[in-house]
Amino acid sequence: MPAVNHGKLIRTHQSALDATAPKATRSWWETNVKGVIPFRGSGIPTIRELLAAWRGRNGIETWALERQFDLALAFFDERAPGRFDSAIPGC
Repeated sequence: MPAVNHGKLIRTHQSALDATAPKATRSWWETNVKGVIPFRGSGIPTIRELLAAWRGRNGIETWALERQFDLALAFFDERAPGRFDSAIPGC
């Protein structure tokens, strides 16, 4: 399968996380972990809801499993804050 650039899909999901993340939570984490790991401030329930909606809007569940796996791996390639909280598979 040819390589697919999933960047736009990933940035759309990350933008949704940024828009819903409580600024106070993000600030607390950034202050207390001193930049060791980037964190948006989104809670797991919010991440699950946003991820499910994003997958549905983009028809990702209809893709071949190999393509879905490539997309999941692409989240780890993105050099943006919140790589972890936007790439939780199966949520």
